[in-house]
Amino acid sequence: MNLSYSKLKVPIFLYISLPAFLFLAFFLRLTAAVPCIAAYAAVLGFALRKDPEAAGAEKQITVPARTLTVLFLLVLLWTFLGGLNGHWFQTSDWDCRNAIFRDLITHDWPVRYQNGSALVYYIGHWLPAAGLAKLLLPLGGLDLAWAVGQNLLWLWTAVGVYFVLLLLLTYYGVEGERQLWLVVLLFVFFSGMDLIGVFVTNHVSYIFSPEVLHLEWWFSRYQFSSITTCIYWVFNQSVIPWLTVACFLQERTPRNYVFLCIACLSCGPFPLLGLAILMLVCGIRYLAQGIRAHAAGQSIRELLHPGNLLGAVTVVPVYLIYYLCNNATSGTAAEEGSLLSATLQWFSEGAVSSLLYFLVFFALEAGAYLVLVYRDQKQNPLYYTVFASLLLIPHFRVGRSNDFCMRVSIPGVFLLMVFCGEALLKHWDELKMPKFSQKAQTLLLVVCLLIGAATPCVEIGRGFYHVLTEHTTELACDPIYSFENESVMYNFSTEFPNETIFFRHLARQ
Repeated sequence: MNLSYSKLKVPIFLYISLPAFLFLAFFLRLTAAVPCIAAYAAVLGFALRKDPEAAGAEKQITVPARTLTVLFLLVLLWTFLGGLNGHWFQTSDWDCRNAIFRDLITHDWPVRYQNGSALVYYIGHWLPAAGLAKLLLPLGGLDLAWAVGQNLLWLWTAVGVYFVLLLLLTYYGVEGERQLWLVVLLFVFFSGMDLIGVFVTNHVSYIFSPEVLHLEWWFSRYQFSSITTCIYWVFNQSVIPWLTVACFLQERTPRNYVFLCIACLSCGPFPLLGLAILMLVCGIRYLAQGIRAHAAGQSIRELLHPGNLLGAVTVVPVYLIYYLCNNATSGTAAEEGSLLSATLQWFSEGAVSSLLYFLVFFALEAGAYLVLVYRDQKQNPLYYTVFASLLLIPHFRVGRSNDFCMRVSIPGVFLLMVFCGEALLKHWDELKMPKFSQKAQTLLLVVCLLIGAATPCVEIGRGFYHVLTEHTTELACDPIYSFENESVMYNFSTEFPNETIFFRHLARQ
């Protein structure tokens, strides 16, 4: 089967735009929904227009249908082992995620609770599965809707991850199955070298205790999440953001940037910030290249493409107004630290010791990889953007947790993985060279990647450990059940929705 970015573009763009369409259609009142849906449909239409010049220049790969089938089955297995269909061990973050998903099935949209609060969160990834499951409520009640909904969520997530892998294969222009499976293994097992951090900080007994088994908690202040960690803990903020980054890498011009931003925003404003940093640098570079080529007018027209302008003035403001209702960005949480009061963390304590700890963290999580891929990426502005962003992101904090560091870094970590993949595919044959000096850099990269692979191995192995020790696969983490039974949830709601612009003027009543 022949694959290319232009052939994948239609199904992937439809996939990543569906959550936003559902949000606009079912969360907004009619007077707001109709113009926003019309505007977003036009943005999607612009994005799907064929670009003959790009199609002629892009990489084409051939992958046997049998291999593609096996790949999808492996993606189903990998996501299943993350708890996606509810019949395997689920991490502690699933307590809130199961409650959100169930409330989206059982409550009218937008979700309001009897205590007066309302659900305000990055719900886009759940909407397609929840919307279909909701249709089953009158037929078979919650039990049927929940059972079907869990499997729909599993399938929806697996399809998204499958699309990510296909985009990576076309981006690299893989040749042969050896390169294909090397890319797949890199995606599944890419991570910072958390195992070394566990021993450096002497947290072995804590990290490997049965109730933890999560290497990335070796340093409480900072964390860059591995690809597998994102699937097993925060799939809702990862899959579509990865897709938008993978599409961004293969877009020839900036004309679809806002469309990709909206898709990313529907599943999380934090990953969007990481993506926007990358797009800003590429947009400036595109304009500079146009000026040097005496084609500034064409560059400006692409940057100010109707799709970009229309999406920026219609859909983006609606999402921002919605997210700003959340307690973490409102006055309710101002004393805890909000988006408007983010502070540099390590200046609040001893600067020298904090800086030293951070340098160790950065070296293990990103710095070593950045050094080892430098020879291939030194002419790439995105390399320096990733370097700078991953260097700066950890120092900012929003609200009570490390979500800013862990989630804004998602695009940067994904791109770091892409850089490592390019280096491996380009220099793999160096490993066969007789002299150590000829293969040292590639060998060091392989060694670092193998050490990093301990993190996803523990993520996957944790589920098997609990299944074997507890003698059951029914290990869903669902203690909350519904936020209807809880007091106001800090990260997932707005306490006084009727005092917010979104619920007063835009939301369905």
